[in-house]
Amino acid sequence: MKTCQNQDQIEGIVLPTIIEAFITSIWCGANRFLHTEVTRHDTVLGNMFDWQNTPGQDVYKRFFAKFNVIIRIWLKLMRRMWVW
Repeated sequence: MKTCQNQDQIEGIVLPTIIEAFITSIWCGANRFLHTEVTRHDTVLGNMFDWQNTPGQDVYKRFFAKFNVIIRIWLKLMRRMWVW
């Protein structure tokens, strides 16, 4: 049975770490979510930024999927407003 997660975490990784690690991955040359795995396995970067756990591609996908749902809901609401 899964326990309820904190809203400020995805897979036990806090949101500031997710954003910081994603920007660092892009800075290091990641063009796709799969390329972020290079940053994940780089222990020197993890130590430099004091990350307890370095997120991988699945964490980023779950993080950005939340925004896709919000955007879809917003677009539906805007369409309904224009129809009425």
